[in-house]
Amino acid sequence: MPYHPLTVIPDSMERSTTVMLLAAVLYACSLLETPMAFSLPTSEPQSRLHSAVLRGTAHGLDGLPAERPSMPNAWGSTLRSAAAVLSIIAAAGAVSKARVMKSRSSATVKMQVARSPVEIYSNALMDGATKQRKTIMVVKDLMNIKKLYADGNWIEQKLAEVTNAHWLTDIQAADEMCTLFAPLESTVAPKFVTYLAKKKRLNIFKEIVLFTVKKIYDSQSIVPVVVRSATALSDEQKASIKEKMQQRTGASDVKLVTRITPDLLAGFVVEFGFQDPEALEVATEVIDCSLKNLLDKAAINKGVVA
Repeated sequence: MPYHPLTVIPDSMERSTTVMLLAAVLYACSLLETPMAFSLPTSEPQSRLHSAVLRGTAHGLDGLPAERPSMPNAWGSTLRSAAAVLSIIAAAGAVSKARVMKSRSSATVKMQVARSPVEIYSNALMDGATKQRKTIMVVKDLMNIKKLYADGNWIEQKLAEVTNAHWLTDIQAADEMCTLFAPLESTVAPKFVTYLAKKKRLNIFKEIVLFTVKKIYDSQSIVPVVVRSATALSDEQKASIKEKMQQRTGASDVKLVTRITPDLLAGFVVEFGFQDPEALEVATEVIDCSLKNLLDKAAINKGVVA
């Protein structure tokens, strides 16, 4: 059914207001008296009554306006009772709506409290990357930083010098860390590190990196694809492969990693569906478009073992 404003059912609070207004109308109606139509004093002679009626006058037979006695308002008590019942129903509806709104508000507050600072800052980082259209670059930077954090020697020999330099301000420490993370492909990542320093949250940057990388792969929004080729691919070839792999995998974007493998002679091999998307090992799907593969198949068809 097409949408029309008049077909929208009001919520509980609107219904309560409507019921309360109806109750007020009924109560007001109960205060009115209903006049008796065609009521004339019966003590007057019939002839004078007929004459007054024929003249169409509304005055009494003695020249004064005739009194129109009111009938007992039999509906008054019934209307007041109905108004009272409707008032109770409206009040109950309003209370029920207030309880529901309070429950939803409480649930929202609890959900916001449940979100950790790591998740909040991670979302802020990726939102900034999306707005700058640098999502792929930021993801690559985070993956490289994650690898550095997994290197014990790097942590002990380089990162420790910065973290133990207590004479550095937070901003200076952030600048030193960005130097250690270099080279970075995006400007978003170093700006984010500086932002954390200003917020006194530089100590959770590692957790933010780990959380963000895991979240990216869990959501399957970006699929890593490794292309091995005999010679370096041109930018047009890379763009074409990314577009076709994006259509095939249904991913929002493709992280393309190129590697030179001269043994392929010509052509390329596409690997994706990695069990470990960070280490890019053990691909579950392979598309082999290399010259070596074609020669091997031709040799097998002719019964020649390469």
